[in-house]
Amino acid sequence: MVSSKLVKFLLIQIAIVSIFLAIVYADRLILDDVFKQYDLLKYVRLFHWVFFDILSTITYASLGIVYAVAKGKDGWKIGLAIFIEGIILIRLGMEDYCYYLLFKEAIPSKLPWLNYNPVFVATTFAVSKAGLELSIIISLSILAIIWAILWKKI
Repeated sequence: MVSSKLVKFLLIQIAIVSIFLAIVYADRLILDDVFKQYDLLKYVRLFHWVFFDILSTITYASLGIVYAVAKGKDGWKIGLAIFIEGIILIRLGMEDYCYYLLFKEAIPSKLPWLNYNPVFVATTFAVSKAGLELSIIISLSILAIIWAILWKKI
C-alpha cells in the first residue's frame, strides 16, 4: 500500500513540475511565434526578466501560499519549500536544460545569457554546458535535502 505521505509528496511535485513545464513550453512558444517571427530578439532579455523573474516568482509564491493557507499554521514550511523549489527550477539552470532536452536540441557549449543570472554572477566567462550540468546537480541535491528535512511535515 502506498503511504499517504508519498501520495501527498507526489501530488505536490506534479503541481510544481506541471507549472514548470508550462513555463518552459510557453517560453519556447513565445520566442518562436513572437520574438523570432517579428524580429524582436533584441527584447528577449526584458521578456525573460518579466517572464522568469517576476511571473514565475509570483506563480510559485502563490502556489506556496495556497498550500500554507489550506494546511493552516503548520503548512508554512511546505509552502515555503514549494516556493523555493519553483525558484530553484527556474533560476538555477533547470529551465535552460529542460528547454533543450524537451525540444531535442543539443545544449550549446556556451550559454552566455546565463552570465546575467545572479546565481552565476561570479562567472567571468560564458557559462558552459558543464557549468549548467553542475548547477543542475547542485539544484537537485538542494531539493533532495529540503524535502528530506521536511518529510515528517508532509
